[in-house]
Amino acid sequence: MEIRKAGFTLIEVVIFVSLISVIFVTFAALTTTTIRWSKINEHKILASHNTEELREWLRGQKEADFDGFVAKNGSWCFNSHAFPDDYSSWISSSDPSCGYTLDNNIFKRTVTLTSQENGNKVLISIHTEWFEGSQFYKIDEKALFSLYEL
Repeated sequence: MEIRKAGFTLIEVVIFVSLISVIFVTFAALTTTTIRWSKINEHKILASHNTEELREWLRGQKEADFDGFVAKNGSWCFNSHAFPDDYSSWISSSDPSCGYTLDNNIFKRTVTLTSQENGNKVLISIHTEWFEGSQFYKIDEKALFSLYEL
């Protein structure tokens, strides 16, 4: 009488373990990529919010003193949610203190004001930028302000 032993060979076990390992590594890589993209999208939302916040504050400055606003041609740094009280407190974007200091040292927010049509309109260009690892991202927004908005 012959006794048969049922079981797996060593090769079958190695192949099974290898396939399971490849599946787990793939899931880990997919999870890592998903988390990285969700963080990038979170920062895009924050950058959009920061850009919108500055645009609305600039609109208020334009409404309060259009002549003073038009005279502020140049590039300016706004890396704080506490905006300056007067035009003399604006920091130039070329100033060394204008770095990635907004929102836990993630973002850099600048604006360029350009007077147009003999001082009747001002083109504002807001740039909010940040680094995600070694990748550079930015949100740009342009608006044209005039004394009387339609």
